[in-house]
Amino acid sequence: MENTILIVDGDETYRKFLVDFFKARDFFAFGCASYKDAEKYTAGKRFDIAIVDYFIRKDCANKFCTFLAARYQHETALVITSDTQSTAIELDIRGHSPDFFFIKPVAIDNLYAVILRICQSRDKKMLLQRKALQVSIR
Repeated sequence: MENTILIVDGDETYRKFLVDFFKARDFFAFGCASYKDAEKYTAGKRFDIAIVDYFIRKDCANKFCTFLAARYQHETALVITSDTQSTAIELDIRGHSPDFFFIKPVAIDNLYAVILRICQSRDKKMLLQRKALQVSIR
C-alpha cells in the first residue's frame, strides 16, 4: 500500500521540494499552501502522515491540528515544523501530541528517517491486527 503524505507549508519552494522528494521515494505526496486549502483538499480523502508548518504567514496551526484530530481521530501521524524557537510555542505545539516536532531548518535525512519509522510502525501494527483477526476467525 502506498503511504500518503500531506504537506502544509506556505513556502512554495520548500513545499515543492518535500513533495518531489517523497514522490521520488514512492510516496503519494501532495502539498497545500494554507491550512484552509488543506482542509478543503483533504475532504473525503485519507492520508497517513501530515507534515505541517506551525506558522504560515501570520496564521497558526492550532485550529488545523484540532481539525485533523477530530476528522481522522489520530489515525494520521502528525509531524509539526516551526522556525520559531520559543518555549511557549513549543508547549502549544506539543499540546497537539505530534508524533514528531522539528525546528527548521530540518535536515531532510532526519525527516525522511522519521517518516520511514512512522510507516514501519504502522505496517507492523496492521500486520499484528490482521494476525489477530485471523486467529479470532478460526
